[in-house]
Amino acid sequence: MFLLVGGWLGNLIGGVVGHAVPLLARSVTAGFDPPFKFAAEFFSLTFGMTLHLNVIGLIGLLLAIFAWSRF
Repeated sequence: MFLLVGGWLGNLIGGVVGHAVPLLARSVTAGFDPPFKFAAEFFSLTFGMTLHLNVIGLIGLLLAIFAWSRF
């Protein structure tokens, strides 16, 4: 949870600051598109995940990892 918050806050700050400094708004998106689907007679299972990080989000994630390792 700590890592997710670090990445989320970094992306949020990067989105705001990215208007002033376009380099910080560069982002990478990775994941499953379209989501993986498995359907059977009695149930269906859908698995999908997308990771969208910008430069500041990556820095926030790395800072969260560093802070987590210090505890």
